[in-house]
Amino acid sequence: MRALVRPGAGTARRPACEPGCTAGAGGAIRCGAGRTWSKPGQRSSWQRTLTLGGCAAGGAALVVLTGHWAVRRVVLRRRMAEWDRAWARIEPQWTRREV
Repeated sequence: MRALVRPGAGTARRPACEPGCTAGAGGAIRCGAGRTWSKPGQRSSWQRTLTLGGCAAGGAALVVLTGHWAVRRVVLRRRMAEWDRAWARIEPQWTRREV
């Protein structure tokens, strides 16, 4: 656990672990003047999960849409080039003039 200490506020000590706790186990942190801050609860965990899931889904959708846009742009460019070549062949017959 980490403790933030303001200059001149005294010393910061790592809180003692309760008997039987394992490494990485969460516990209450005493924050002076009777206030305690504790490990994030179940609600905070769900909020983090939903936020990260939403960001991942948004990122995946962005990748798919960007890929779709890029492929569509290339295909449209090729289609227009093909149309121009075909029109160059057909235009003299269509307009009845010689080029």
